[in-house]
Amino acid sequence: MSNENAPEDTRKQALSECLERYKRAASAHLYEFDIRTVDVVFGFQKVLHKRTRSLAKAMSIRAKLIRDLGAFISPSVRIEAISFFTDGELRYSREAGPLK
Repeated sequence: MSNENAPEDTRKQALSECLERYKRAASAHLYEFDIRTVDVVFGFQKVLHKRTRSLAKAMSIRAKLIRDLGAFISPSVRIEAISFFTDGELRYSREAGPLK
């Protein structure tokens, strides 16, 4: 009786091992974002650090930050520069133009 279930158990074990390898590969990269903001009224600067392992979330954050570069996120705070890192390596960096 146990011999009949042996091929099925082997397939289940192989499938679970394959899924585990996929999960490790899918979450192997670390995506980091540096967002430099400046308060135009008081003049202070702050750098925000965000990070994620999810590629989908990283793509979403990247698109939003590129779109919002140079925009005001509050009445006096503006996004001045953004940098994207993958596994600690700089992939993209951009600064906003001067205020007019």
